[in-house]
Amino acid sequence: MFSNGKVDIEVKNTGGNIDRHFPTELKRVKSTSRFWKRFSHNIPALLGLGIIFLVLAITLAAPSLAPYDPKLQFDEGLTPLGEPIGPGDLFTLGTDSLGRDILSRLLYGGQLSLFIALSVNSITLLVGTAVGMISGYFGGLVDAFLSRVVDTMLAFPGILFALAISTILKPGVGVVILILSLTGWTGITRLVRGQVLSLREREFILAARAVGVKNRSILLRHIVPHLISPLIIVFTLSIPGIILGEAVLSYLGAGVPPDVPSWGNLIQDGSHYYRSAPWILLFPGMAIFLTVLGFTLIGEGFKDASNPYSKYSK
Repeated sequence: MFSNGKVDIEVKNTGGNIDRHFPTELKRVKSTSRFWKRFSHNIPALLGLGIIFLVLAITLAAPSLAPYDPKLQFDEGLTPLGEPIGPGDLFTLGTDSLGRDILSRLLYGGQLSLFIALSVNSITLLVGTAVGMISGYFGGLVDAFLSRVVDTMLAFPGILFALAISTILKPGVGVVILILSLTGWTGITRLVRGQVLSLREREFILAARAVGVKNRSILLRHIVPHLISPLIIVFTLSIPGIILGEAVLSYLGAGVPPDVPSWGNLIQDGSHYYRSAPWILLFPGMAIFLTVLGFTLIGEGFKDASNPYSKYSK
């Protein structure tokens, strides 16, 4: 029944099966518990979690693990002919074209690449969620305008957009984050808009409107909790694409400055020596592959855990 602007919920004795009439919070707790139970039974997802923990631990400990300054150029890091030196006792993973230690640059480069990926993902998630919620909930002219903005952004090729910005602004970490953020929020907006369009017609939203709950409270307290699960999946599955995007921008010369260690810069440098010095390209490529694999396995694990009909729900 309705009274004083609130929904009163009557709890009846149903022979121990009380959760059928219990508040939504209890069902949400039980749903979360089932989610993590399914995830803990997913061996590939746990493997991905272990990979990411290992990558994060190694990159965060770069100042302690790196044997040299990543920007330091060694005279003994090049052969008498000026070629990079392969893996050995002095340089564990070899050197690059300027005689810099690959291992040190790989460790510090992981810090920067993961920082860019997490920063871009956080920005796109916040912007895309906010725009999608506003567009889907209010509809009408607001939805039409925001949808046209999203369509315009999607119609413009991302690479051309990135190169256009890089010619105006000086390449750097901030510019990379800006480029990837501007080209990444539209997909999340479309996902959230579709979810909100469905949720706003549900009974609990209609009941909240009927008793006079403000739109802001409906969005934050009733709609956002239902978006958490798909957004977590999107967050984990988007990180690999951002890491590869940073590598592509660095390869095209629109990424971070060449002297700043990042996995993208290492790939760019190694592409010129893939025959004479394949280790320059091999090791950062392996690091990107493992990181992308880890986040992909976690994202797929979250997707399976949110599906009550998956094989891990048994």
